[in-house]
Amino acid sequence: MAELNKSLKKSQIVTLFNNIPPIDGLNFNEWIQVQRGKKTDAIKTFDDFSKYVNYAKEKGFHFVYLMNSPKALSASDFEPLKNAFINLLDYLENLECKDIKFANTQIPTLIEEYKPGVFSYNSSTASEYHTISQYDYLIKKFSNLEIINVANDEIFNFKFLKQLRKKYPDKKFEIMVNEPCLRGCPARSTHIASGLFARFRCLEIKKKLGVVYAFFKSGFVYPWHLKYYRKIGINNFKFSAYPSSRYNFQLENMIQYLQILENGVENYTANDFLEGVYASNSFFVNVFKEMDKNIKLADIIPYMPDIKYFLKNGHKCTYNCETDCDYCKQCANKFKENFLKNNK
Repeated sequence: MAELNKSLKKSQIVTLFNNIPPIDGLNFNEWIQVQRGKKTDAIKTFDDFSKYVNYAKEKGFHFVYLMNSPKALSASDFEPLKNAFINLLDYLENLECKDIKFANTQIPTLIEEYKPGVFSYNSSTASEYHTISQYDYLIKKFSNLEIINVANDEIFNFKFLKQLRKKYPDKKFEIMVNEPCLRGCPARSTHIASGLFARFRCLEIKKKLGVVYAFFKSGFVYPWHLKYYRKIGINNFKFSAYPSSRYNFQLENMIQYLQILENGVENYTANDFLEGVYASNSFFVNVFKEMDKNIKLADIIPYMPDIKYFLKNGHKCTYNCETDCDYCKQCANKFKENFLKNNK
């Protein structure tokens, strides 16, 4: 990533997010942190983890520690974890790792009880905030909240985003560009909190919608969309390691995204785009193999939902989708007619 940054002019990878994989004496059972990696011999102690954090800092990256489980704690849940939690805070303070990403407001509240004024905070997309008042009350409570990740269902709500930017000019807002859940998924927080044990799966809905419509309804912000966010003062974007965030990060997916952002779409095929950026999402990639591999990315973009439509109408998605508006479905039907051999 450090080497990649040297070749990029239009964007930079500036922040890395992670947490300690399972080690002795630090088992939160995902009450506090959603585990990002499996148990490994490479990291058995705090000191082992420190080496990786310090290496990232030496390479110029900012590091944010993830405590972004949305699971709410009861007193009986927290008591057995209390000592390990305090030990972790002590460790992070000594490591000078003082930025915490949270999804459950209990976490920064507890941190402030034990370490007042030491840490600053990022709110996660998993917080699922959808109104100005929610953000307002959150910022009033945590004045040291620095970065706010916008809920996925609001990423095309430009009226809402502009008002957030206007009300909080000193805060940074961040958009996730490759959220795997469908917009409108009723179980997004459950997916995050329960991992592979989640019983409500987007995949079942995607199959019912059909691959093209599901692709257009997913929470993807394409490289050619970013300039519209920058125009309203949103300059932070997050790339998730889904679906292998718990095991290995597929750097190639992010590289392809950044290269398209850097170089434009002219020299890429649609297949390059799908098998590069979305290689980890086999549901989309496999069915899109029905497309001619030589079709240019630039040729399919006019058939995809246009970000300019959402600049004017994105605020209506919460109440107009498939009632008074079928824009994405119309785009899907035209796309299938023109590009898919079996018209699926």
